[in-house]
Amino acid sequence: MIKTLQRKFIITAMAAISILILVLLGTINVGNVWMTGRQTERTLAMLAENEGDFPPQMDFREKERTGFLAPPMNEDTAMAARYFLVRVDTDGEIVYKDVGKIASVTEAEAGEFAQKVIETGKKSGRIQQLAYSVTDSNDGRGTVMVFLDVSNQFYGILRILVISVAIGVICWICMLFLVILLSKRARL
Repeated sequence: MIKTLQRKFIITAMAAISILILVLLGTINVGNVWMTGRQTERTLAMLAENEGDFPPQMDFREKERTGFLAPPMNEDTAMAARYFLVRVDTDGEIVYKDVGKIASVTEAEAGEFAQKVIETGKKSGRIQQLAYSVTDSNDGRGTVMVFLDVSNQFYGILRILVISVAIGVICWICMLFLVILLSKRARL
């Protein structure tokens, strides 16, 4: 009877601990994905609004408007962004490609990515490791497509997922030993 009660205690305690760890890790990772996505959206929106450039006088108070966990949008953030842009005229023809801010994409590849976006007709989305945004050009002569490389963000999300799961498994195993030890002491 005591062994049955001990086993039930261990199973119940470990079920509760498992749920707690899953909720904790899920919240951390969902929050990380959400915050990383918001940062990508902010960077892409700023690039699209300024047709591939960061404004010369960036507002350093933006941090206050976005929250304390969001990194500030400043010149360093701008210089770290890897992106390219493609201009398309009103007839849907590519008229300009700028790949000066990214080393991993050639002008030909930039044209191929732009053509894929034109075919989909979407204003924003992702193609491979690139997030993109399509906006009307400031001069009214077509559209501007900005493509932002988000591979570093993806690997950051993956790294936090792997680390948090590894820590969660280690904590779960430690708790299992502790619960077993406490269940043995309880029967004495």
